Amino acid sequence: MSIYLNDRTCEFDLPVMVLTSWRHTNPARRFLVCPNRYKPVRKKCEFWDWYDPEMDSDLYIMHLYQMYTLLNPQQRTNLGQEGNLEWRIGQLEAELGEKNMELQKTLSKLTFWKSTFFAFAVCMCLILAVK
Repeated sequence: MSIYLNDRTCEFDLPVMVLTSWRHTNPARRFLVCPNRYKPVRKKCEFWDWYDPEMDSDLYIMHLYQMYTLLNPQQRTNLGQEGNLEWRIGQLEAELGEKNMELQKTLSKLTFWKSTFFAFAVCMCLILAVK
């Protein structure tokens, strides 16, 4: 399940995602990324920031990482797949937001052309009625 912070936004003004690092240097430390982070270059957002403070104790960091490595391979795979699914959900939600914006632009253009056509039709009717 993805966690989003509505009070923090990225360059695209989207709520940022909260993910968890499982690297040796920062196990169980959460960080923030844009849902568009892995989009093509023209839409790429570089937003990234730590959510949790840095851990003070190297012993605690080592202990957390050891706990992670003690999980059986299936548990580690499940944890990785859950992270991948959270990332994909974030991607899809960002795409949905973009598509909604495109839809709103298209609807406003359609409204403009609909009113323009209606005005043209009324003018033609008046011109034909005068003749």
